Amino acid sequence: MKISKVMRALRVLSIPLLFCGVAIGMVALQTGLQPRRGATVTPAPASASLAPFPGAQAATAFPQTKYGDLAAAADKGDLAARVELGRRFATGNGVKKSESRAAEYFQGIIAEFSETGSRDARAPLIASAFLQMARLYKQGIAEADVDPDPAYAFSLVHHAASYLADPAAQFELARLLTEGEGVTKNTRAAAQWLLSASRKGYAPAQATLGEILWKGRDGVKRVPGDGLGLLAIAHSNASNEDKAWVRRIFESARAEAAPSEILEANAFIMQEASAARFPVSSDILINGGTRDEASAATAPVSPSAITPVTQPSLTAPLVGTPIKGTSKALTELDATPMSVSEEGTPHYSVDQKESGSAGIIEMYRARSTDARSDLPSSVKLAGVDE
Repeated sequence: MKISKVMRALRVLSIPLLFCGVAIGMVALQTGLQPRRGATVTPAPASASLAPFPGAQAATAFPQTKYGDLAAAADKGDLAARVELGRRFATGNGVKKSESRAAEYFQGIIAEFSETGSRDARAPLIASAFLQMARLYKQGIAEADVDPDPAYAFSLVHHAASYLADPAAQFELARLLTEGEGVTKNTRAAAQWLLSASRKGYAPAQATLGEILWKGRDGVKRVPGDGLGLLAIAHSNASNEDKAWVRRIFESARAEAAPSEILEANAFIMQEASAARFPVSSDILINGGTRDEASAATAPVSPSAITPVTQPSLTAPLVGTPIKGTSKALTELDATPMSVSEEGTPHYSVDQKESGSAGIIEMYRARSTDARSDLPSSVKLAGVDE
């Protein structure tokens, strides 16, 4: 009797004991899988997340990427990796600085993609290589025994601005034309390239063109309403990297503006908003009130020149709100040097350095025109000497 009672008790307790055993086993297994406190967990290799680079942002999306992983991707022909390696050698970021090695990477890209057009998805990366190579030629490459060549640097920037239609390159080209670096100084041509970049929504170009129109420069008449309105759009568009200097220019112009000029600026903004179909918010329209303390504390902007371009990060947004440029002042700037004489425009070849740079620079030289007609006429033109 006693044995049977014990057996019945064991049968009743068997199921709960079984569940307890399974639960204890699962806890032990989970505890064994977790790392010990203080233990080092080995991360997945960087190459697993890098191969292949999907696009222009990939190379800079992994700032801690090892040199070996980038080099392996570059050896396979990955364009983003090649640009990033060139940039690292040019700046000495994570590697021993070597401008000659940087030039090798950039020149390889330039030679391979010299015929690539702006519709190609790789155009921003290719334009970056052209710009980086231009900076090297502007200052010279001492370790490679290459003397400074501002004219050739200008031609490289011009290629990226025209054939690749890159807004950052167009902005840099405008700076070179404004300063007369490697080319004859030409403020009007600079304004034309700034307009092209502004139409793509590039805030630095919008701000600089707005300042030119606000103040007036050689070859560009002063149109304060358009200038202030464009500065307001640029201020709204500016990235964190550009916000400070764009804000200084905008606040300086707004403080000087007469009430009528503010009305003209707001009319310009409304006209552009309608043409480009972007919403008009309170942060774009200009009020006539006084500046806040933070804005009032900013130093006045020097009227000297275009703010020096800095190569933007490929991971940062490149463009903001584009404009159509429908105002009279902007439509007068519409024709760029590339479209003035399309048939006679020389195609710049990166393989022919001397003739290529000479042909591009010739486009921007001031030409004297003869107002007298070759046909015989008894009509004397006013202001023209016989």
